[in-house]
Amino acid sequence: MEIVSSEDKAAIEKYLENKVTNDSVVEKGENNYQQQEQDGEYEDIDIIEFHPTFTYTIYGDLESIFGYTGLQIK
Repeated sequence: MEIVSSEDKAAIEKYLENKVTNDSVVEKGENNYQQQEQDGEYEDIDIIEFHPTFTYTIYGDLESIFGYTGLQIK
C-alpha cells in the first residue's frame, strides 16, 4: 500500500531539485554580497516578509473534493 502517489512523489522530487538549486543560488548570492561589501559596492536591501491569513490548498489529480453540485445562491 502506497501512502504517497507516484504523482505526489514526482512533485516532491521536483520541489527538492528546485530547493537545492535555489539554496546554491542563495549561497552564491551571499558570497557575491560579501565580496561587494569588502569592495564597498553594496546596497542595503529591505526584505519584506509575507504572512497570508488565508491560502488555497492545492490538490493532486488523484484526490477528490466533495461539495455541492449545481449550487445557486440568490
